[in-house]
Amino acid sequence: MSNTKLLYELPKLRCQIRILQSQIDDLRLQAECVGSIRPKEHVQTSPDLSARFEDTIAERAELEEKHRELCEVYYEKAEIVQAMITRLHDPELDAEKMYRIRMILTLRYIFDQDWKHIAIQMGTSLRHTHRLKSLGLDMIDALDDVTPIC
Repeated sequence: MSNTKLLYELPKLRCQIRILQSQIDDLRLQAECVGSIRPKEHVQTSPDLSARFEDTIAERAELEEKHRELCEVYYEKAEIVQAMITRLHDPELDAEKMYRIRMILTLRYIFDQDWKHIAIQMGTSLRHTHRLKSLGLDMIDALDDVTPIC
């Protein structure tokens, strides 16, 4: 797998994590919304209702486990990506330009900022932000070792 493909995996993983979290929240809400609506109202429950409740709890537990595993994968990959960004170096570029490239890549791929906000934050045009990103991606593809710094 190329280094840039690893970068592009992070937003996809974040999206999957958000979807799972939304599904877990929906199931949590379903599990909590059992009972009467008005005070002193008697609710008759059927065996079918309790079975669906147990299924909801089991499904939620399964989704929470998937969520936990996906988060672990995400954090491992984010650590590798952060290490790659930290190791970027080009002797032909000055320190400020290297700092900008690292910041742009970090804001985009680690902190999930959109390009417009990154350009504003960096004080550059959108076009220049994309140029610096391209330089950074070329440098990342040139890296050999992608193990995180411990």
